[in-house]
Amino acid sequence: MEQTLTAKPMPILEMVRRVFRDPFDVDASLSMIHHFARIPGLRHLATLQAATLPSDQRALLKRLTRERPDWSYLGSLPEGTLGREWHDWATNYNLPTSTQAFMESYDDWLDIDPWPYARLFKIHDIQHLITGYTPESVFNEVRLVGFLLGGCRPDPFAFIDLFGMPVAALFAKQGFRPVMRAYKEGLLAGWKKAPFDLLMYPYEQRWECTLEEVQTELGIR
Repeated sequence: MEQTLTAKPMPILEMVRRVFRDPFDVDASLSMIHHFARIPGLRHLATLQAATLPSDQRALLKRLTRERPDWSYLGSLPEGTLGREWHDWATNYNLPTSTQAFMESYDDWLDIDPWPYARLFKIHDIQHLITGYTPESVFNEVRLVGFLLGGCRPDPFAFIDLFGMPVAALFAKQGFRPVMRAYKEGLLAGWKKAPFDLLMYPYEQRWECTLEEVQTELGIR
């Protein structure tokens, strides 16, 4: 479904209505991130992981986060490289336009220490590619959350997603237990690979590496 991103977040009730109608609504998801960012404490939580990094690494990731993907370049890379795999995967899921639109509206979106939030959105689907949990179902979204938490160094929003488990059960329309079973599967898989950090990794500098090399570097292969 083609979606047009908005630079400003939608009202909370509209956001909730759209999320229940379509849990993969990009506009509603971005609005949710924005509203979370306004909650005292959660803003701090979302920047804790970045704050643990050396200043030069924070500056690098902030710069990389602001860069928009060059899809022509990524599509020209050899098959098997991270860049080419990401290009083909994102094209299959119709993501490039969404990512670029978000980055174009980035400065208008989150005016309080925004880059960790922008990075979270920018690389969330790369995390799906890296882990193999394709975003075709709520269950795989839950497995990814469990995997990140099991890895001991999850991105901050993985904690927030824990509160979305009951809602995810409603989305799946298959009850709470199957969702929690999927969460447990992801958690145990992540625990076996721990520790790893899939958020604060410079993917944008590894496009020419193979997907397997990146997975090995991250410690999840």
